[in-house]
This record gives sequence, C-alpha cells and structure tokens, in this order.
Amino acid sequence: IGSWAFASCTDPEQFSLPAGVQSVRQGAFSGCGSLKRLYFRGAAPALGDDIFEDVTATVHYPAEGSGWDAVLQNKTQYGGTIRWRSWNPDRVLAPVDELFADVTRQHWFYDKVQYVYDNELMVGDKGLFMPNNALTRAMAVQILYANTKACGTYKAVTGQDFEDVAPDAWYYDAVQWASGNGVTAGTGDGKFDPEARVTREQFAVFLYRDAGAPFVGGTIRFSDAGNVSAWAKDAMLWAIRSGIISGSNENGK
Repeated sequence: IGSWAFASCTDPEQFSLPAGVQSVRQGAFSGCGSLKRLYFRGAAPALGDDIFEDVTATVHYPAEGSGWDAVLQNKTQYGGTIRWRSWNPDRVLAPVDELFADVTRQHWFYDKVQYVYDNELMVGDKGLFMPNNALTRAMAVQILYANTKACGTYKAVTGQDFEDVAPDAWYYDAVQWASGNGVTAGTGDGKFDPEARVTREQFAVFLYRDAGAPFVGGTIRFSDAGNVSAWAKDAMLWAIRSGIISGSNENGK
C-alpha cells in the first residue's frame, strides 16, 4: 500500500488488509476522517511513519500474527488516536444490522453494538443481539474479562471460589479473573450471584475497580444521589465524571 494511498478519504469506515500485504507506507491513511476500523489479517507488514496521522480509529491485529509485538512497542510513530486490539481473523466482518435481526441503523445504540461486536466483547446469540435484555453479573464480568484479553493486558490470576460458580460455567474464568484482580468480591456468604441483574451502581463499581480505582472527589448532583450505596459512591462519581453514566434529562435522576 503506497504512501498517501488513502489520505484524506471521506467515505470508507472499514478496511480489511489481506495477509499478503507486506508494507503500508508513509501516511497511507493520513487524514482519513471516515475510517473507524482497520483489520490486519496476517503477520505485521512494514509500517511507515504517520500512517494514521489525524485518524481516530481501532486497528485490529491477529493475536497469532508474528511481528506485532514490535509494532505495538513503536505505535506512537504511526500517529493518530488509535486503539490497538487483537482479534481472530476467522470472525465474520459485517455491519451488525446484517448480523442481528433486532438491530437497525436507526437504533440509538447501533454504533455501540458495532463496537462491542468488533471487539468481541458481546457476540449475541442465534442471530439476535437482544438489546433490551437485562445484563447479569456474570455477563458484566465476562465483558471486562474479554476486554482485557482483546487489549493484550490479561494476566492470569488465582481468584476466589464461589459456591454458586461451577468450574464448568461459561463465566467461570471471567469470575476468577475479576475476583483475583479485585474487580468484585461477590455478594457475601461465599456467593457471586451470577444470574442476578447487575444494578447501575454495581456495574459502575466493576468499571471503577477495573480502571484501578482512581482518586475522585466531589458530590453526586442527581436528585436521587441519596439512594447510592455508600460502597458505590466513589465509583458512581467517577462514572459520572468520566461520562459513562449521564442519568436522565427527564427527571434529573
């Protein structure tokens, strides 16, 4: 792919580069404002300087491809605001409205569903995404567990054994990871309660602890702030300040 080949492109949102690509030269995607996702399918090609200058996108590289460790160590030379994620090249790449019968481009959550699908955080089931289903505690930690794997930051730990989490449960590894990293300590009495619906404050705590529990100060301004549990106040304040939770404009709660 030659120098400045797709510079300043205004239409494509996604490129998939075949395994045979050997080099991507200087500024190849520079200023490509429409670009959101770029997929590499093979070993790392030779990458030129500033190939992503003025680009905000996610670059997916194959987890088993050779040469990517060196690329990630020098990723600042490629410019742009880039999120680097490992992925499985055997996955189907398609807009989610073609994959899930219950997701359309008119839905307010369309881009979010595309993001969690692209990053293997949520995969749906039998052609449905089920956007209006409730999130369980097991699902919540599974999402965070999948995220750390995709980011390449996963480290094996020995977590806590809960009496209601069987070793053959689909979420067992995620619960082990979450408890071993202090993301959750369960619900008490040796239980995790995996099938319980996760509350907004519980999910804020999961995210806050996963982010390293950064210092936060101030006051929650919502009218129902008094209903936030004491153990969740720092997490809720952090989630609000981080733009993760915005409450309701209708009732200020």
